[in-house]
Amino acid sequence: MKTLPLVFGVNKTRILGLILIVAEIVIHHYMPISPAGIFALDLSSVIALGWIFVKTRKRESYFYKLFVDGTMVLRFLFLYIAYYI
Repeated sequence: MKTLPLVFGVNKTRILGLILIVAEIVIHHYMPISPAGIFALDLSSVIALGWIFVKTRKRESYFYKLFVDGTMVLRFLFLYIAYYI
């Protein structure tokens, strides 16, 4: 299976991830949602950015399934809580 890090290299993929998440954060602030919703989206984006730069020697498949993919579940929970604030 070809992934972005295998095709372009890890460092280039990290830079691309950084650019995309910063662009995402900027776009959040133009969305017609509450400040709590914007904060929830920004916080989950920063957490996702943190996972991009986590360095481990050997990443198990659980790293991607639990932490990286689980960030979307975390985003849902943050938005769910922000909706009721």
